[in-house]
Amino acid sequence: MEKNPDKGYIALLGWSLGAVEAAAAFDRRYVVVAPEWAEEYCRQHEIPYLPWNFERLNDRSMEIAETLRDMGVDAAVPLFEETVEWAGAINSVLMQNPRLHGQAVLFRDKALMKRRAQLGGIRVGIFEEAHEKSDVVRFFKRVNQTLLKLDGDPEDPIHLKAFDKAGCLGHRVIRTYEEIDAIPESEYPLLMESHLDGWEFAVEAWVWDGKIQFLNISEYVTLGYSVFVPATPELEQYREQITRQIELLIKTFDIQFGQIHPEYFVTSDGTMYFGEVAYRPPGFKAFELIERAYGFNAYQASMLVFDPKATAEEVAAFFPEPVTGAKGHAGCFGVYPRRRVVSRLEIPEETEQHPYFDYHELSAPLEATVTKRTAFGTHWGLLFFFGEDPHTLRDLLKHRSRLISTSDPRQWQSLFGFAHRGGECQRMSSDNELPVSEQRLDALLQQLEAALAALESAPSFSRPGRAGRVFDLARRILLEPGGCAALEQRAQAIEQAGTFADSDWAEPQRLQPALTPASLGSPQAETVVIEALSELRLLAVARGDYVHPLISAEQAHNHLTQVLALNLSRIFAFSGEAERETQGRLAEVPRALLRYLAERIGYEFIVETMIDEIWRLLGQRPLMVAPVRRMIDQMALCQANPEIDLGTSGQGAARLVSSSMGRLRAAARTLVSRPMPAGSRGWTPRRCNRKPPAWRGRCTTPAWSRLITRYCCAICSITAIT
Repeated sequence: MEKNPDKGYIALLGWSLGAVEAAAAFDRRYVVVAPEWAEEYCRQHEIPYLPWNFERLNDRSMEIAETLRDMGVDAAVPLFEETVEWAGAINSVLMQNPRLHGQAVLFRDKALMKRRAQLGGIRVGIFEEAHEKSDVVRFFKRVNQTLLKLDGDPEDPIHLKAFDKAGCLGHRVIRTYEEIDAIPESEYPLLMESHLDGWEFAVEAWVWDGKIQFLNISEYVTLGYSVFVPATPELEQYREQITRQIELLIKTFDIQFGQIHPEYFVTSDGTMYFGEVAYRPPGFKAFELIERAYGFNAYQASMLVFDPKATAEEVAAFFPEPVTGAKGHAGCFGVYPRRRVVSRLEIPEETEQHPYFDYHELSAPLEATVTKRTAFGTHWGLLFFFGEDPHTLRDLLKHRSRLISTSDPRQWQSLFGFAHRGGECQRMSSDNELPVSEQRLDALLQQLEAALAALESAPSFSRPGRAGRVFDLARRILLEPGGCAALEQRAQAIEQAGTFADSDWAEPQRLQPALTPASLGSPQAETVVIEALSELRLLAVARGDYVHPLISAEQAHNHLTQVLALNLSRIFAFSGEAERETQGRLAEVPRALLRYLAERIGYEFIVETMIDEIWRLLGQRPLMVAPVRRMIDQMALCQANPEIDLGTSGQGAARLVSSSMGRLRAAARTLVSRPMPAGSRGWTPRRCNRKPPAWRGRCTTPAWSRLITRYCCAICSITAIT
């Protein structure tokens, strides 16, 4: 975007792709101040960059402020807790206001922060600093003595927090004296707080000229695990009271500009208790949630209120109306494995099929062993949700950990309105609604189109993250009925958006069919999906729907026939234990893709390969009946179609079809010509477990059992040919 030289020049302290992308799309000049490891990446993508080591504190620390001042920078915006104090020091030089550094120190030291809040008349809990274990023991004992605890009563918990760490990092809840012994010496000194009963929530407020310009209330569902915005009406009813508390906070800390993130507790009688306040973007992707709900970019909002050259009209026009200006409610859930060993990433089907599920940022585990969590720790990734009803979203997030840790479909049904039918989960709907699968597919396609538009317009440095969203949506679409056809129709748009750019699939004329079994069998979802999208692209080319500049329709057709011949095992679903272990439900994606390709290209092109595969399977024990029967059925359909010429393969196909179907017809005629024995209740097959519905529960005699078994397993007679 073209930059306006009359507006402020912003320095971003720290490395955040979301912030850099927002700055690149904003009308203000910017420079990223980050450690040296970001230099090569910034140079490669032409990102304005200035190297600096924020861990270094010595006599040269003033150099960064002087360098930015000489560059003409107007303000420094902190992106992380560790850069807050640096931003205060730099802004004190840029804006010639030494108090800004002291203000930043208050935001960094939680003990000083709470003392300043007390001086301003803000209600806080009991707190003290601890320098060693005995301090914690004494504070724990004194708090419970103050609460008049008797012998045998459960102890009231206390909270331990690091002085200068963000959010839940280093946060411990102490309930017994034994837990105090588990605190490592490296965590001292720390802050001790009494436990506050009440409803905990957070606020994101943008301040300009000493006044609140926009105030969002984030509702915590489970502390350290889930949050959503805007809050439910039950919490929003306190907005006026919360606003007064934030105004008092602004006055107490003398905040004239910037974005603050305070946390509060509200008790049942409406009393507000101050927890802490941060002067930087909140964790748990709260800025992304706000953008999803309200539509404005929160990083750009922070740059705007930090800019001393911003005008009142510009600030007023940037922000929407709180609550009423939201398009819906956005929330996220932080995932932390509850098992000690994990093998692969797999989102529960019931989670993905919920209408409020948006996307996820989880990645496949790099190691199988899950490290033991200390204190609140950090999550492995986030699941994002979006919907219209805040109560539905709140309940969804509240039960998320139970859903992830259970395998009982009845719990999923009771919690989320899903019914488990025949191995497939379908949400219950009324008769006048479209089938849920169609609704879900339409919603996913709309999200895909938006994701493709975002990918196409994204700068080069943020494309990998945008492409990941496209791949995840494509995977979910491929698992839906009609998903392959929908993606084939959008093959050209998918490629033009840059989905295959800078990858091995960028030049389709160079693709090797022999490599597709490995790609489709990969445990990495992105590898499977990009291979599937590439094959659908070639299918559109082969059928003449997409005129590609690099590959002809004939070349695409030849490539696809080889791909089908090399992946027969997935088409006819005779996979092994290795595939189920490495891919799990992801294995359904290549199966759905290859069956769709075979239907569109035609099985006649791979009949000879199918014949060889049938004889190979018939030579194995135990005999695999199901895939053999499916392949023979497809050959029979090809034989019956007068427009298909099987050529030299026709004789081998006819031999297999007649061997199978002839015995089947003979068995069926025998069954029809004989009357059913009186008083028959059921039967037990002797050669397979398939029970024809027409005779289920009607025969028990040995003779009829043999005939019905012969009917069910007529395909087994092919073994006589061998």
